[in-house]
Amino acid sequence: MNAKVKSEYDKAKTIIMHTPGEEIFFGTLQGTAALFESKPIDRYKVTEEHNNYVNTLKKQGIEVKLITDILLDGTIDEKGAKKTGSELDKLVEFALKSVKYYYPIELNIDELKSLKNYKQKTLEELHPKDLVKIILEKPEIKIKLSEEGNTNYIAESYKLNPVMNMHFLRDQQITTDKGIVIGKMNSTQRRAETEITKFAFEKLGLNIICEIKGEGRLEGGDFIPCGEFAFIGQGLRTNAEGIKQLLENQALGYDEIAVVKDYFKNQEEMHLDTYFNIAGPNKAVILEDRVNHYNEQGKFVKANPEKKTTIDLYTLTNGTYVRAEKDIPFQDYLSKKGFKVEDNSLITLTKEEQLNYGINFLTIDENKVVAVKGVSKNYLEKMNGIEVIEIPFKNFVLTSGAPHCAAQVTQRG
Repeated sequence: MNAKVKSEYDKAKTIIMHTPGEEIFFGTLQGTAALFESKPIDRYKVTEEHNNYVNTLKKQGIEVKLITDILLDGTIDEKGAKKTGSELDKLVEFALKSVKYYYPIELNIDELKSLKNYKQKTLEELHPKDLVKIILEKPEIKIKLSEEGNTNYIAESYKLNPVMNMHFLRDQQITTDKGIVIGKMNSTQRRAETEITKFAFEKLGLNIICEIKGEGRLEGGDFIPCGEFAFIGQGLRTNAEGIKQLLENQALGYDEIAVVKDYFKNQEEMHLDTYFNIAGPNKAVILEDRVNHYNEQGKFVKANPEKKTTIDLYTLTNGTYVRAEKDIPFQDYLSKKGFKVEDNSLITLTKEEQLNYGINFLTIDENKVVAVKGVSKNYLEKMNGIEVIEIPFKNFVLTSGAPHCAAQVTQRG
């Protein structure tokens, strides 16, 4: 299956998603430590709303593939029984890398070898669904010698390191007009997620072009393609080194790359898609204090200087991206591309509407989006010229994301 996205507003054909499950449980106990909001969360309602989102997309004729289904494919039959074969072997191997055993230092070489063989055989006998559970929860087991004379060993502790933000399938990678680039997450809590998505994409046979390494950081919420040009945000989560690697690896084929430099670097506006988004070739949405505009009372309001946003423009020349301009005001570049406040091709939303994830919609076709229900009383009126499919998401957004964050579109057109 060839992964390719030329424009954010081309018709979505295939979307990869992950329905949050047991791995988010510990995040509900201390939300902010898991990058969630600081409010109580009912994880069952979060899952229910995500399932509804998946079904909404399917009703629009979009193929939705879930990460857990991809991991399990070829390992169980139609009745859910375990199958043998290469796909199971690969899943066992990946699960072995996802679980850690700490053995007593008193063991001799033969005893240690025996326990390591036991670990291998244990995972080989597990049901594939439990292998997936290991991959998502990353358990650690610390074993010590027992003095009780029962089984010789005792588990001193069991520890889990779950991937609690895996359901934000936008962020671990980007899909360009050439294929998939595996990113590198800025937050420690999310570092392991790219290993899982890379494994899943390789299993699907998707074309992975490159992977961000070292000090580079690249997250999918900062990437918005628009046909002959594309935006890539540089701010809190994606850094200059990540973008440098992206451009140098020829992972893009757009004529222009507009690097949107956000100096604000605030968690509430962590990615480009939290304060700016595209619905169509001449329709975009932006947080109002990022641009000069007239408010509802007709008063001229200047952009917040604390949220200075500029563009470094790179153009494709003989197969290489060369910086053509530096520090262009974001609004000037948007106007040049046909997104203007004065003719409502650039829609401004309030901070309250932004906090309610009104900007983080998923465009599934030209001027057709899936958005959070209940953003504001006049949200639909403001989104004039855009067909909005609303979904209940009030529990899901408490994990700090919305429809755009939760979907990796791998095929459009």
